[in-house]
Amino acid sequence: GTSLDTIGRAYFTMIQMLLLFLLTINVVESEMDFRIVLAGLLLGALVTSPLSMNVFMENVVERARAFEAQNPNGYAMTVGFAIISGLYLMRTEKNRLLRLFFMFSSLFMAVPLILAQSRTAWVATFSAIVVMIWYSRNRVRNYITVVAVMGGLVMVLFAAGLVNLTLVERTNQLMTLENRGSSRFDVWVVAADMIADHPIIGVGFAQFPFSYNQYRGDTPEIRRDTVASRDPHNTYIGVLGELGLIGLI
Repeated sequence: GTSLDTIGRAYFTMIQMLLLFLLTINVVESEMDFRIVLAGLLLGALVTSPLSMNVFMENVVERARAFEAQNPNGYAMTVGFAIISGLYLMRTEKNRLLRLFFMFSSLFMAVPLILAQSRTAWVATFSAIVVMIWYSRNRVRNYITVVAVMGGLVMVLFAAGLVNLTLVERTNQLMTLENRGSSRFDVWVVAADMIADHPIIGVGFAQFPFSYNQYRGDTPEIRRDTVASRDPHNTYIGVLGELGLIGLI
């Protein structure tokens, strides 16, 4: 059903996640080991950030990512993880210079996160920061600081000419839930039918877009102009749809 190219990327992503899992359970045996893994994630994101911003600036309709064939949403997810890692390292680090490094690194990584234009990654990263601050001291001051910093960052992006029409449109769609959340609600309605028919083992790994095309025609309550071969835009729905309850567990 799904093209070999799409399946290949899906399996490559799955292998990466498995390797990260194996690295975590076999290497991380202490707090220091955990911090080293997080620092590696942050440094990797920092190294690739110039590449992603170059892709964005070379074409006014592009979204930031490390290379043109990469999925911007996947890249944004990695950057979001890197930002959270940097903030965690900043909170737990005792060395003042390293604390400053982690703080400014996390702040800098907010730029490629915004330019990647993944609204799901925006919401997920912001939500994680909100929860992190909730368990910190001086939470009200920290919330105000985050809002002020983000406002300043947006102004810097405008001043630097890094805000294109696509970024404005995607931000507006997020804030107003235009077109039923960019048709995400419609995708989830179709996914509900898909999951109901295949609750145990799902429709098969990387088969959600193909199955979506089959189900969308039989779902009258969605918009008729929705794009074909949609991704689930939700990890839990995607796993439940493709791998069923067995895969979700």
